[in-house]
Amino acid sequence: MRLRIIMAMMMLAGALTASSTSLTLGKWQVKMGDNWIEASVPSTLMGVLTANGIEPEALTAEDYARIDKKRFEKSWTYRTTFNMPALKDGEHVILCFDGICYRANVWLNGQQIANSQEMVGSFRQFEYDVTANIGQENVLEVEVFRAQPGDPNIGFADWNPRPADESMGIWREVRVKTCGSVSVAHSAVRSRVNSKTLDEAWLTVATELTNHSDKPVSGVVEGTIEGRNFAYPVSLKAHEKRAFVLPSEMRLEHPRLWWCHNMGKPELCNMHLEFAESGKVSDTEDIRFGIREIRSYLTGEGHRVFTLNGQKVLLRGAGWTDDIYLRDTPETNRRQLEYVRDMNMNTVRLEGFWGTSQNLYDLCDELGLMILVGWSCHWEWEDYLGSPTEEPYGGIITPEQIALIAQSFQ
Repeated sequence: MRLRIIMAMMMLAGALTASSTSLTLGKWQVKMGDNWIEASVPSTLMGVLTANGIEPEALTAEDYARIDKKRFEKSWTYRTTFNMPALKDGEHVILCFDGICYRANVWLNGQQIANSQEMVGSFRQFEYDVTANIGQENVLEVEVFRAQPGDPNIGFADWNPRPADESMGIWREVRVKTCGSVSVAHSAVRSRVNSKTLDEAWLTVATELTNHSDKPVSGVVEGTIEGRNFAYPVSLKAHEKRAFVLPSEMRLEHPRLWWCHNMGKPELCNMHLEFAESGKVSDTEDIRFGIREIRSYLTGEGHRVFTLNGQKVLLRGAGWTDDIYLRDTPETNRRQLEYVRDMNMNTVRLEGFWGTSQNLYDLCDELGLMILVGWSCHWEWEDYLGSPTEEPYGGIITPEQIALIAQSFQ
């Protein structure tokens, strides 16, 4: 049986727009010999070299086969600079990497804050408290290493030629965030809908709280959804990170429901969430989400039926893959997803984990498109993965590999 590591769900992902101070680092340089060339992030190294004319746009005829892959056997170094205002008492600075491929060493102002033994895995997010390392003028350097045979890396299977650089580089956003003792991240809202009347819904709010300080912190998680306020007390131990789910559901009457294309309007709601300590806001997050419930069942003949808010929905869609050099932008994402809608489809299927930022998922929310979220099934193919594969998890065999994938999934 072929391995399919797939999240069997249709997903609406909220737009994570932090209200605390946050800086996305998009302009970089890459060292080539004694020189530095311009680089945009997100992008793979091949994308950087192509943009600088060092590698041709080799996607016609047999040009792609002529690319010199040996240049990617060594490590490559990215560099960027950024300014920060002076910190206030109690503030923390968090350096966030949403996706690197495949290993990396990281230095901030000449001090190493991560090494390639711990910063490993294309599908993991990394956060580092760099309060002690930050200055008003800062230099960030990231040395990246290519994935090796057997590493569970990004893969296109047969949806694209195999990337000459194995997708090495900084392929998702890098951000610098300033907050108080406690940060708020990865907030989400899960909804249930009265599918018989459609006149009420129940919302469950979840978020991730991290205490960056050396002492316990007590405070309040406060938020607003559709004009409704809520607040719950929370206590965190020193340096504790906790997935926090609000203990009670919020009931809404006559909710504005999200419908997919051709079933209705994809209504979106806003949630503002914050953590406050002694009346002082430590961090905030704003997300946009749709109130909807998707369920499924099997018929007597063994066919699966999906329902959206209690109504049967026919999934009409096609496969999605990112640009081969992971250079997609909000503009290119929008154009492609509008094509999906114009073709009267309502679903995109990700054969792999795609989207170089949250933007892909936000646009699907906005355009009334559902997403069948997948994960890299090419790990089942020995000739693609580069190491033996076996059931039940393909090439994910050793305890170290299983732990890495578990961390990535989380």
